[in-house]
This record gives sequence, structure tokens and C-alpha cells, in this order.
Amino acid sequence: MKKILALVLALVMALSLVACGGSETPAATEAPKAEAPAAAPEAPAAEEGKKDFGGEKIVVSMWGDNSRKEMYDPIFAPFEEEYNIDVEIEVYTNAEYATKVLTEIAGGNGPDVVWLTERYYPMFVDAGVISEMNGLMTDPDYNYGDLSASLMGNYMLDGNLMSVPFSASGLAFFYNATLFKEADLETPMELYQKGEWTVSKMLEAAKVLTNKDKGIKGLSLVQTVDPTNWPPMLNFFWAQGADLFTPDTSACIINDEAGIAALQLYKDLMFVDQCCVVPGEMVTFESGQLAMYPGNASESANYQNVDFEWDYICYPASDEGVMNNVVGVASYSIMNTTKNYDAAYEVVKYVTGHDVMEQLAVTFAPPRQSIKNSDAYLNITETMPSPEGRKAVFLDVFDGNTRTYPATVNWNEINEVGKRCFDMLYTGGVSAEDVAAKLDSEINALLK
Repeated sequence: MKKILALVLALVMALSLVACGGSETPAATEAPKAEAPAAAPEAPAAEEGKKDFGGEKIVVSMWGDNSRKEMYDPIFAPFEEEYNIDVEIEVYTNAEYATKVLTEIAGGNGPDVVWLTERYYPMFVDAGVISEMNGLMTDPDYNYGDLSASLMGNYMLDGNLMSVPFSASGLAFFYNATLFKEADLETPMELYQKGEWTVSKMLEAAKVLTNKDKGIKGLSLVQTVDPTNWPPMLNFFWAQGADLFTPDTSACIINDEAGIAALQLYKDLMFVDQCCVVPGEMVTFESGQLAMYPGNASESANYQNVDFEWDYICYPASDEGVMNNVVGVASYSIMNTTKNYDAAYEVVKYVTGHDVMEQLAVTFAPPRQSIKNSDAYLNITETMPSPEGRKAVFLDVFDGNTRTYPATVNWNEINEVGKRCFDMLYTGGVSAEDVAAKLDSEINALLK
């Protein structure tokens, strides 16, 4: 309990520093070493006919607003009737989510099932509040093998299954196809289909497409919805042979020759070539003034009525042809404080099963292969993006080197350091060497 309270206090202090800092979606890398998870009761055995849990209430915590609750209530309705379980959904904003839920748990009135991103997951593991769900791995009604194997390893701790993903996708790399065609350039999709969609090709196109007279920039390396959110730039650094962190996020390693060169290239794209948006500049994709940028696939809903052709593709490969993709994941976990483990188990089994994932596929990229590989999923909408674009973002990225966003128990503090250091780069007056050194010293001090 003391560990939970200490973590809540740390979160509150970190959030006080970022109260005005936007709504970055938190992002699990390898789980931190923690005390062994509390043993859960044996998973409910498969049985014939209807299971009756006597109206037990299961509280499920999610981030979002009331519209999310309204979306899930009808999804749970048939489950509630079949199993006689009362599923109560509570929603919090992203910014307050982890603090609220951990505070509830510390107070003895926490939820039974929670949503976790790859950034929240280490916090909850470190707090020792997650129960294992090993029964799902052998449950004959679940088809555990259908879940993406490359993701599931992130949620195993000492041989125990601690969380089950319900959404997983790489960054979508949006591009204005009209600008490419007007400049007589091959589009990213055409290059991708030829095996030539690389970072060098991306940068070449960005320089050609930039038009100062028309206010057009060829590229942004950050998401336009939150330009202070720097982790999506990891793909760019990886393609340059650099990295900000070791694979287990135990150290910052940007202050080396490759890291400094990548920072210098980014700076030159902004201030020498002037083809890359400097975060803070008012250049948007929907206006037609931005040719390319990385974003969340869900942002495609914003572009259905624009007056130009567009699509998205996966992030370009390195010049050596290696695809390195950062993947955002959201998952369900059962809290070991639940008084109704069997009912909570059935809730997770239901909501991460094939039928519900298929039902929610328009909203969440399903990690079940049987859904992602289906023609019905790739052609799920009649508008843009194209089926080929969806395949690249939701399927092909998992053929390369996929890594989740970096995550630590004190990620909020590290995130603030990253924002300050990249802001230094964006002024144009601070050298790449100085930025790399500051990232190295300040982040490593927090990782000790």
C-alpha cells in the first residue's frame, strides 16, 4: 500500500508540472522487475450452458468521456444478460487516469478491470496491483494464439500473463497525394509497393514539395495534434541508426555520434532546408499546406471532407531497408484487489475476444490476426484511407522491428525533460551536441 501511495504522490507532482501541457496519450516496454504477482484463483472452467454470477458488479475503468461509456454500454448488454454480471464503466480524462485509479485502489474501492497503455502498465506493475490471467492462455473458448505474438511478450512477467491488448497499431504516415501528383513525384504508396519507401526518399520529396510562396511545408516529424509529443520521432532516430533509449529503457543513449547526427539532420531540415515544420508553426494537413506527417490512424476522420487526395502509409524504412516501428498499445488488466476475480476474468475474456474486437475494429486496431488479415477489415470503410494504406499501417508494420513506446515508472518526469530539450533544438540557436548532452545527463539522472 505504501508503494501505491508513493506512486500516486509522484504522479500528482508530475502532473502539476504538466497541467497546461496538452493531452499526450501515455504509452509497455519490457516490464520492470517487481514483486511476484499475487496468485489469482483458478480460471473458471469451461462449462455447458449459461453461467450465472448472481448479479455481481464489475467496475471497468477507461479513459475518455461519457461518449465512451455510451459506446460500451450496449456492447456489454448481452454479456450482462448471459452471465448475470453488472458491468459498471467509469471514465476519467487521460491526464488524471492513472492517479485517480491508483488512488481508488489505495483507498480500497478500486475498479476490478482497468485499461492500461504501454506507459501506464509499468506503473501498475511496479505498484503490485495487477493479477495474472494465465487461464486465458489455455482457455478453449478464447483462442489466445490469435493474438499478436510480438505484442504478448510485453505483457508476460515471470511467466505470468498480466494484461491483454485490445488495440495496437503503428504510426500512420499521412501524405497529400495531390501535392505529389502536381509535382510529378511518385507517392509514398507507389514507392512502398516498389520497396523504395525509405527515409531518404521521404526527405527528397519534402524538399521538392516545400513551397515558401504558397506556405507549403513538405514534412513534419511530430504529430500536428500535439507538437510537444516527442516520442513519435523515435522512428526517425531509429532510421538514422540512433536511439534515445536502450531497449529496456534503462538508459538514455542519444549522446553518441549517431544520435548527434540525427539531431543535426532534424535541425537542418527545419532551419537550413526549411522543408520541415518547426513545432509551433501554424501549418496543418487539412489546410493542404503540409505534404507529410506522422499521426494516429484515427486522425483520418478529420480529413474526410478535404478538397485534395490523401492516404496514409507506414513510416518509411531506413536506407538499408529495415522497418523500425513504434507501436502504441492499449490493454486490459484485472486488479488483484478485486473481490470477484472469476467475473472479472469473464469480462476480460469477453471484451478481448474475437466478436467484440471485430465489432470495435473501426475504433480500435485489433491485435487479433484473424480480424486484421480479413478483407472485411481492410475494406472496413468506403472512404480514405485506402485498403492498401490500412494494410501497411495495421499489418505490415508487424513484419518489421516493432517496439512499444518507452515507458518507466517516472515517465512523466522524463517526458518533461524531453519536451524542454527539444524546445531548445526548435529555437535554432542551440547545437545538436548540447541538446544530446542535456538529454543524456538529465534523463539518465532520472533513470538511476
